[in-house]
Amino acid sequence: MPGRLILIIRWIAVFVLVVAIALIIARWKLPNTLQSKGHTSSLSNTLRTIWARWRRRRQEVHEDARNLAALKRKRVLLVGAEDKYLRAIRWNLEALGCAIVRARTGAQALSIAREHKPDALVVDTLLPDMSALDFYELYEDKSTPIAFVGVNSQYWSELSKLGTRVVCASDDVEPGKLIGRLGRALRLADKNAGDSHSVYHAIL
Repeated sequence: MPGRLILIIRWIAVFVLVVAIALIIARWKLPNTLQSKGHTSSLSNTLRTIWARWRRRRQEVHEDARNLAALKRKRVLLVGAEDKYLRAIRWNLEALGCAIVRARTGAQALSIAREHKPDALVVDTLLPDMSALDFYELYEDKSTPIAFVGVNSQYWSELSKLGTRVVCASDDVEPGKLIGRLGRALRLADKNAGDSHSVYHAIL
C-alpha cells in the first residue's frame, strides 16, 4: 500500500510539473494577446485563451483534411510549362492519388479537356499561346474549379473578378495551401452542383 501511494504521489507531481511548464510557455507566448484584449494575466484567462486557440486550430486542421479529401483520386489537368512550382503541385496531387493530365499550351489544354473531362485545373497564367483570361473564356465547363498560379499584378484585378469557382495564387503561395484551396473549391462545387447561382471565389 505505501508503495502504491508513493507511485500515485509521483504521478501527481509529474502532472503538476507538466501543467506548470505549459503555463509558463503560454505566458511567454501569449502575453501580448492577453493584454491587447484587456484580460488580466490570471490562470483562468490564460487557460481560456489556450483552449480557444486549440479549438480554432483543430477546426482548421479538420477543414484542411476535408479539402484534401475532396481532391483524392480526382483527374486534374495541369496547364503550363512544368517549372519547379508546377512540379511541386504535381507531386502533392499524386500523393493524393490524383490522375494527372499535362498540357503545355492553352490550346492543347482545351483539346485535352474535351476528351478527359478533368475534375479540376491548375493553370499557369503565363501561357505561351493565350492569356489566362482568354483561356478562361474559351474553357467550356465553367463549373470546373480552376486555380490560376503565378498571378502577378497585371492579371490580378481581372482574374479576381472571374466569379465562379476560381482560385488565384501568386508565386509565393505554398503548393500545399494552393491544393487545399482548390480542394475546397471542388468540395463546394460538388455540394452546389446544379445550382446555377452558386459561386466560389478564393484569392491567395
